[in-house]
Amino acid sequence: MRVLFPSSLRGRFVLLMVLFVCALGAPLVFALPARIDALSRRWAESRSVGIARLLAASTEAALDFDDGAGAEALLAKLGATPGTVWAALLRPDGTRLARWRHPPLTLAPCPDEKAQIEYEPGLMKVRVPVVGRSGPLGTLALAFDLGELEASLRETRRWLTTGATVALVVGLLGAVAIGTFVARPLHRMTRVAERIHAGDLSAAGALETGRRDEAGALARAFESMLERLQEKQAALSSANAELTGKLAELKSAEEQLVAADRRINVGRLAASVAHEVNNPLAYVSSNLRYVSKWLPAMVAALRAFDPGAQQHDGRSLGEMEKALAQASQGTERIRQIVKGLKTFSRSDDDRREQLALGSALEAAIAMAGHEIIQRARLVKEYGEAPPVLASEVRLTQVFLNLLINAAQAVPEGASDRHTITVATRSDPSGWAVAEVRDTGCGIPPENLNKLFSSFFTTKPVGVGTGLGLSISQGIVQGLGGRMEVESEPGRGSTFRVLLPPATEALPPPELPALAPALRSGGSLLVVDDEPLVAEAISRELGGELRVVIATNAGRALARIAAEPFQHILCDLMMPGMSGAALHDEVAFRHPELAERFIFMTGGAFTPATRAFLSAWKGRVLEKPIDVNTLRRYLDGPA
Repeated sequence: MRVLFPSSLRGRFVLLMVLFVCALGAPLVFALPARIDALSRRWAESRSVGIARLLAASTEAALDFDDGAGAEALLAKLGATPGTVWAALLRPDGTRLARWRHPPLTLAPCPDEKAQIEYEPGLMKVRVPVVGRSGPLGTLALAFDLGELEASLRETRRWLTTGATVALVVGLLGAVAIGTFVARPLHRMTRVAERIHAGDLSAAGALETGRRDEAGALARAFESMLERLQEKQAALSSANAELTGKLAELKSAEEQLVAADRRINVGRLAASVAHEVNNPLAYVSSNLRYVSKWLPAMVAALRAFDPGAQQHDGRSLGEMEKALAQASQGTERIRQIVKGLKTFSRSDDDRREQLALGSALEAAIAMAGHEIIQRARLVKEYGEAPPVLASEVRLTQVFLNLLINAAQAVPEGASDRHTITVATRSDPSGWAVAEVRDTGCGIPPENLNKLFSSFFTTKPVGVGTGLGLSISQGIVQGLGGRMEVESEPGRGSTFRVLLPPATEALPPPELPALAPALRSGGSLLVVDDEPLVAEAISRELGGELRVVIATNAGRALARIAAEPFQHILCDLMMPGMSGAALHDEVAFRHPELAERFIFMTGGAFTPATRAFLSAWKGRVLEKPIDVNTLRRYLDGPA
């Protein structure tokens, strides 16, 4: 179909003109010759019949008197009529009266008074009746030569065919000329459009905008459209550049969100690990305290019984006491590490409380210590600094970011030549100041004003996202403080956090002195799914009050139903029914015992447990349990 119907405008126009000319010339070539032939034959027949009738009228007398000589003389006059071949005058019975030239021997008279016309190859035979006053007198038969007529018709057909061919050629050439004239501006615009598509915007100068016809109007419209396209392209390029920047920011934000999600998962894992570590840590610490409490008395009794029993196999009892003390110090260190994990994994990290800068710094050091010792020596310069009102989690996050940045600013493999110093003090206005100083590579002056901008980083791809310092500054400013930085390339950097002091001072820290034995006595129900924890508590307090152990909530409910207890020490996180659910059940069954609960937890990392602790106004102990605090709770009012 594409071959029969061209795709170009010029080809279509030429094809339509050819079809139009052919439609007009077809009648001339096919229908008109036939029509002319028919008209010529009718004209020849009418002429021949007319000649025959005129001659027949002149032969009436010859037929009436049977005058053959006169009839032949009349017929001889036909020699002057062009195209006459022969003639014959017949009597009514068909016999010949006269003839001219050589007519056929067998000629029939006319059956009626109408003229009869017959055709033979190259001849037209005409028979007309000769009618007198008394009726039919005979028949005049004539023959005319059709060669001249057919030659004239052939000439006419030749002229018609020539005229139609000339008209077709002229029409085709006219169609090509008109098509070329109409399509040329469109072709030029097409070439311009192709050049523009290839990136050559200067091709717009080739448009024929000066023409006064439709092609000129189209060129002007195309030029106007191209100008608007260039404006839109410039705006699009600007938008693309802006979008590229936004995409880079979104990518960095996505990386930060992935890192934040990873930290959340690590925090959840840390809370779970802290809970699991706290249970064995609780009974190890408790048993060490128990041994440390009673070992001196047992050693004294042993010495009184056998003064020579102070050594065994080269090891003295004093070394055993020292080993126990060191084990106690180890458990305390584990407790501090677990406390840091629990603090960092808390979800209520926007809750503010009075806080000493040193505690947040120590928590951050505990988490970043491994990376620091690979690169530098850690130096602590803790001075007098007022407490601040802040979230321990968020302030720890700020110090953790500063410590990690300081560690990454120090080259690896030279830890003996570099230091990272953390310091606390108060400034002349009374604000609390915490500093993190390093002896690393330093920061170029041109980058100092960009450090706290979002997504700005000088670290390699995959190492930093450019959000750590920005987030840290947002946290500090949210606490009403500010951050400062001093740096010199090649000499290191100092990041300083300044916070306003809390309105109330923190109470002095309690000394870990051993509390006296309980005065109140009574009974204590210890509910914990870890039997060793409950047994350790029972061992420490067994001589001071009656301790009953229940390893799940169901057994606890059964013991409470059997006897009343002055105190109930219950773990929050237990399989099956949790400590919070147990409290609700006891409050429903035994309302008088609801206020006697003392909860202990190794880490509340479920939403329900955190919500319960937020609403709980009673007493809570962190694992591993401080037995002195527990004694005060048991000795005080429920």
